[in-house]
Amino acid sequence: MIKETELRKMLMHRSKNRGCKELDIILGYFAEHCLDSLGHGELLAYVDVLAMDDLLLYDAILGRLNIRPSLKLDGESIIVCGEIVDLNIEVSEEVYKVIEAIKGSCSAVFLI
Repeated sequence: MIKETELRKMLMHRSKNRGCKELDIILGYFAEHCLDSLGHGELLAYVDVLAMDDLLLYDAILGRLNIRPSLKLDGESIIVCGEIVDLNIEVSEEVYKVIEAIKGSCSAVFLI
């Protein structure tokens, strides 16, 4: 099992080096200012957040994508790279809370 200090270090690196400049800035800011205050369960949820597709995560942070904790929604769909994607995404409650925390920590700084 990975130690929590190593997990935090890995999450800090992955937050700043996703390959999408906008997310590197937003997630890097969140990691620098909030990562140390996250508990173990929230860290594991943040791992799931970082595993999300860049475009979906970016749209979720900007509020262009409806995310709901553990709730299945019948919403509109869009086509991304030839695949049908729901505009409404179901995530775990922990992931939802972490995304909301990211939005909150960055909104004043980046005017999201």
